[in-house]
Amino acid sequence: MNYDNPQNVTGLTLKPSDEPRSITHDHISQKAQQAGMELSPEHWSVIDFVLDVYDNCEECRSARKMMALMDTEFGDEGGKKYLYGLFPNGPVTQIHDLTGMKAMSSQQDLGFGTSF
Repeated sequence: MNYDNPQNVTGLTLKPSDEPRSITHDHISQKAQQAGMELSPEHWSVIDFVLDVYDNCEECRSARKMMALMDTEFGDEGGKKYLYGLFPNGPVTQIHDLTGMKAMSSQQDLGFGTSF
């Protein structure tokens, strides 16, 4: 992701990070083990991307925008299909569960059975 440009294609306003990341890989690994997940380097790439976005974004409240960012970033690997292959219960939802971050707006639509 290019943080030199203050806005990316999804319209999110990015800012330089001024706080250290408070979520550690150890914490995430523990949560993954409890959930029965083994995290591969591909999982970590996506998780680190999401954490980097949060470190540099002032308007990260929409699961749809986050999913659009992730789809663009991992487009060469297969985009949404690749992301859902790694995180079958929804990439945004599962990463938020693993990291302990609070849910985003429109993260799940139980009426349609969808989860970003």
